[in-house]
Amino acid sequence: MVSAVAHSPVRVVALVLMALAGAACGYTPAPATPTNSPTPVLADGVVVTRLKGPPGEIAQVAWVGDSLILQVLDGAAAETGDPWSSRLWQLPLSRMALRELPIAYDRACGTAARHAIESPVRVNDHILMYMQRCARLDANGQPSAYHAATLMSFDLLTQRAPAAEADRVDVAVSPPLNAEVNGIFIDRATGMVTVVEPSDPEHNHVSPMAGGAARYLDGGGLSIWGLSSAPDGRAAFIGRAAGGGEPGTGKASLYVADGPELTRPREVLAGVQDLTGTAWSNDGQWVAFGAKFKNGYGLYVVRVETQEVRLVAEGRYWPTGSAWAPVGERIAQPYELPDGTWEIHILDVAALLAR
Repeated sequence: MVSAVAHSPVRVVALVLMALAGAACGYTPAPATPTNSPTPVLADGVVVTRLKGPPGEIAQVAWVGDSLILQVLDGAAAETGDPWSSRLWQLPLSRMALRELPIAYDRACGTAARHAIESPVRVNDHILMYMQRCARLDANGQPSAYHAATLMSFDLLTQRAPAAEADRVDVAVSPPLNAEVNGIFIDRATGMVTVVEPSDPEHNHVSPMAGGAARYLDGGGLSIWGLSSAPDGRAAFIGRAAGGGEPGTGKASLYVADGPELTRPREVLAGVQDLTGTAWSNDGQWVAFGAKFKNGYGLYVVRVETQEVRLVAEGRYWPTGSAWAPVGERIAQPYELPDGTWEIHILDVAALLAR
């Protein structure tokens, strides 16, 4: 986590065995335990707005401008032959009109492939970044060993890749990630992006947004997930010794570090059960996280400087990097109902934080 090693250009695409053979590929929570309540149980002062999303499992929510960007998994993609095992949808809060984003197929794989989109994060008020992965299909229609992973960007105003060079990202990751991306850190000051892969800490790396050479991070033996970036350039992430199980299960710690290299890591919370993801408040004082903490499973916030923890809502939550609104004190979260359908909850925590 402290040092970085020069590596080959990121535009190299390697051959690796691929996890897209399954139906869903994305930043997927561990099986929910326990089942969420049909009506969210909120801490005093928290107000929730409940919204309906598109069909499918809503794995992530990113807040970009006045829109929510939803990563939706298709559990039947492998059986139906759908080339997309996950998609991005836009829900503009001013109109409440859902629409699927017109994401193009990755050129590295083309149309005869299985495609997935992971980890949408906010770059600014109308640009988002995401990881796009694909695996070419073999003669039997199954995902082959050819796997490409590319950091991409999308402009919500024009509904296509950004025209401005400073916002356009098309960086092939080398070697391609062979497991799920668990967070993207964006440092606008340096134009660097950090991507972490908890199943293989040696694949955590920093890439220039404009292309160039990737630098592989020394993770200090930690498996890292739930990476998110604060407005002031700090990072939050969850970590524990490599080989400790799937993200979101077992005990882990919540850390805060500096910049894309994740230097000077500081343990904010230690030994917390079933830690999921992190999301910074826009003032950089609080980090939201999901875990089984003192009040059981729930969405919590911690004040970074004092380690004070407050419950937001009970249930199984998985906050991600851009879940906190860019303005104000609202957090957007997917929420699974007992019947297996999903909602989006917008949790207003202004009164909770003001106490």
